[in-house]
Order: sequence, then structure tokens, then C-alpha cells
Amino acid sequence: MSLLPDSKKRWTIAFRPSAGGLGGDKLFRDDKYIHVGDASHWMEPGLHLAQFGARNGYDFHTDDMVDMGKADALILGEMLVTPKELAELRRRYRQLRIILQITETPIGRAWTFDPANHRGYDAVLTYNDHLRGQSGYFIYKLPTGGLGSWGRLRPGRSWEERKITCMVANVPNPASWFPRRSGLGMLKAGWRFTRRTWWNYVTEGGSIYRERLSVASCLARMFPGDFDIYGPGWDGLDDVAIRTAWHGPWLGNKLELLDRYRFNIAYENCRNDVGYISEKIFDAFLAGTVPVYLGNQRIQEFVPAGSFVDARKFKSPRELGIFLKEMPKQQWEEMRAAGDEFLRNGTDEHFGAAQYANAVIAALRFVLQRP
Repeated sequence: MSLLPDSKKRWTIAFRPSAGGLGGDKLFRDDKYIHVGDASHWMEPGLHLAQFGARNGYDFHTDDMVDMGKADALILGEMLVTPKELAELRRRYRQLRIILQITETPIGRAWTFDPANHRGYDAVLTYNDHLRGQSGYFIYKLPTGGLGSWGRLRPGRSWEERKITCMVANVPNPASWFPRRSGLGMLKAGWRFTRRTWWNYVTEGGSIYRERLSVASCLARMFPGDFDIYGPGWDGLDDVAIRTAWHGPWLGNKLELLDRYRFNIAYENCRNDVGYISEKIFDAFLAGTVPVYLGNQRIQEFVPAGSFVDARKFKSPRELGIFLKEMPKQQWEEMRAAGDEFLRNGTDEHFGAAQYANAVIAALRFVLQRP
């Protein structure tokens, strides 16, 4: 079945990525999932979207490669323009249909899900499943590159060859109960806030950076030499154990790195119940390690409980550390096998590139068939 609008013309779609390094159409050209940067998990989904779109009459390019006066639609990969800038885009390019795509972590960002801040857009793509069913909203799950290539990508070091655990993350910025920012600049820019969304914004509501820092500090003391930290900024902390466990930013293939460990501390940036599940837990599965997860409050609705360690079950980081250290080899292998089975049975369908491409094309059909 064709996904073209009623007309048979080809449609030019401009896409402005939220992450750097994907311009020049790189987002739609790279078929390698090696995860060497924050945006690399978008490359396989981007290529799939471009190929799927081309077969159905949609030609995708990053916005720096398109004459906007000739484009039919623009997809903005986040709140990249203010309401005033959005109005100016509409004034200059009256033919343009504009779609907002929400991709970033929900930490302190409840305001981005408020329909009052979506005025001026023709449609919204979002992972927030609480907006499902509203006209003009199209729900997708954040796509993880590599899920469709699981059999080719998965390494396989043995239990004996692996250290206990690692963390690959930026240095945490612990959340405060007190406002870090006023929000006045956002109000001046034209964004709308309720009391709830304002407080969420100024306090970075939902943050679990403090938990990430706490578990890193504890494991660094419990497992000297058997717990490693990768990512920028950790050397600036006063914690000697953390600085000793820190090995700098990892610039290679993340999956090859995770293969060196039995467990991976795969904490999200925030607790949430809005459908946000990043690539972190899936990277651990792809690497053949067992993820230790904290983040989405409904994670067991999407990921089998026997395939990961649920950090919510432990009263302290020390209790978690003891559990990881004392887990028998057989139990670890069973959990890893459960992760393999999860990848093998429909994970790509639900979290991969195809479901994302379907949502994007559905949104384009919706906006391009409107007068």
C-alpha cells in the first residue's frame, strides 16, 4: 500500500537534526551503527527513513541542503526555534508545512509536551504516549540503531574475560530542590508555562543525576579495578575513587567497550512515565552485557524483567553492588540469554527504525494532504 498523499508528485522534506554532526545529509547516508557519539544511534534510523521515504515519494535532506522556498515540509528535531522564529518561518515560506519532533530527555522539560507550546506546528512527533489519540500527534518510540543487525553486531566475551561493571555517561549535575534558573528568558521568548511545568523546568524535575553520581562513587570504592567510568568531566570531581576509575571519554565503538563487562550501569538522565527509553539499555543488550537500569517507570511493560537488573529494587548503591558481585555465573548467563531472546523477538519492530519511519511518514501524509 502506498504511503503517498493523494497527489503523485514527489515531496521535498527538509529535516533539522537536534544533534550536531548530522548535517550535509549525513543523517540520511550512514548505514553503520558504531555509536561513537551522542547522535550516532540516529544514523541507521535516518538512513531507513530516507530509503523508505524515497520509495513512497518523499525525498529527505537535512535543512542545510535544501532551498527552503522549494521544500514542502520541514521537520524540526526539537524545540529549535522560538514561537517568534516559528512565526517568521511561516511568514517567509507560506507553502511550508512544519512538524515538531520531540526527541530529547524529559528532564525539566514538561513544558515541551504542553499543546500550548505546539501552536504554529502542523503536526507533532513525540515519544510521549500520554498524547496518543489527539489530532495531529504521532507517537513513536525512540529508535535505536543496530537492532535490525543484532546477529552481526553482538560480541561474545565469556564471563571469565569480563570485569564486573562500567558506566558510560557524562558527569552528573546533581539536581537541586531549589531553582537553578528563573525561566524568565523562556517566557520572554514566547513559551507557555503552567505552575507545574515552570517548577519542573527551574528545578530540572525528574533528574536522577544524583543517583548516577552516588552509584558511581560507591562502586568505585567497592570494585577498584573492576569498575570503570567513561565520559567527559568526571576528573573535575573531588572524589578520588571516581577519578581513579575514570578513563576519559570513550571515542571508539561503544558496543566493543561494553563487551568487556558483565554489567553496564544504564541509567537514564531522569525518571519518567512518558515513554522515554533511550538507547542505553539496548546498547547493553546489543553488546551481550546485562544492563542495570533506572529511568522509565514502566520499563517492565516494554522489556522483560528477567533480562536486566532493576535498580529500583535495591535500598542503596552498596546493596546493588553486592548483588552484582555475588551473582552466580549461571544466573548472569540466564539474564544475558533473556536479553538475546528479547532482541530476537520483535525488539526491532517496536524500538527500531521501521516504527519510527512509519510515524514520520504518517505525519507527513497528514500535513501534506491538508489544504
